[in-house]
Amino acid sequence: MADIDRIGDKISTLRKIMITKGLLLVVALLIAGGASIQAVSLIPPQAAAAGKILSDGEVDEATSEVTYSPIASGMVKDANVNVRGRPSFLGEVLVKLQKGDTVTILEEITRTKPAKGEPTNWFRISLPANTPVWVFSDYVDSQSKTVKANRLNFRGGAGENYSILGRLNKGATVTILTTRGNWTQIEAPAAAFAFVAADLIETQTAPEPTPAPAPEPPPAPEIVAVPAEPIIADPEPALAIDEPVPVIIAEPAPPVIVSPPPAPEEVLVKRVVTREGIVRRARNIQSPTYFELESIDSGKMINYLHSPETMKVVEDGKPMQAVPDLDLVPYVGRRVMVTGEEFMDKRWKRTPVINVEVIDLQQ
Repeated sequence: MADIDRIGDKISTLRKIMITKGLLLVVALLIAGGASIQAVSLIPPQAAAAGKILSDGEVDEATSEVTYSPIASGMVKDANVNVRGRPSFLGEVLVKLQKGDTVTILEEITRTKPAKGEPTNWFRISLPANTPVWVFSDYVDSQSKTVKANRLNFRGGAGENYSILGRLNKGATVTILTTRGNWTQIEAPAAAFAFVAADLIETQTAPEPTPAPAPEPPPAPEIVAVPAEPIIADPEPALAIDEPVPVIIAEPAPPVIVSPPPAPEEVLVKRVVTREGIVRRARNIQSPTYFELESIDSGKMINYLHSPETMKVVEDGKPMQAVPDLDLVPYVGRRVMVTGEEFMDKRWKRTPVINVEVIDLQQ
């Protein structure tokens, strides 16, 4: 058996030598014929045509994109149009647009497998003005207001369950608005984006600039002959006698003491959000409220729900009692759309609370 193994090793070695010589011959023929060697893509053309090619070489078959060049503008056709964190009804509502508002369209996204009842076409737009975003506080230098991480995601809310609306590179400067727990709210960078259903936007392609007329050539200058003036030699200057120059020593200026500017006061910005889900009674007796909002798709809790209270007289002759402005009991087990201020309760920092201002039943 040892001999058979040695014979097999010799055959394998001869094959490698023959393959190497063949490759060298092919390269020599290509160079002699003036051919150029091109890189071959490892991604199948069928996959590349089916969807977006991601950074790691995979192909996202769920969507395909059409980039507008130059970037197009659009006008909102209806009232209360939702701007979402993702091209799907699963994306949280970031802000609402009104009829006649203008948006900047970055690209059009077509979903090949949309969920039932969802639009197929979406626009990725620049995030509307005055819409803040959130970053994880540990990755921002609170003194220099710069990003410490190599690449930092900014999201639509204070938590990892919110959508990514863009990224910041290391050293980027941010404007801090407020801090809530481990998250910091900042002004949205210029590259922040969001999504809106395409059928609710009327596109308006930017007109091509009119080329400026070519300038007329200047007239040729006239050449006028000027008679040469006679050259008169200057008389030799008299010898100067150097005189000592007095040395003036300047007195040092007194030091200027500059007091540091006062630290800016932190301004808390009220965050108003709109969430859609099913109202449930709170399961934990230590919950900050008696009600919670459950996700329609995942069944997980999104927010706690709380109704502001007003002191009223319930019965004559008895002291005033705190009465909720909105009675949430009739909405238990029903699908609703709630709007109100979102904040973090100091006793329960894992899930934000919404002070319900408006609640609407959904079909």
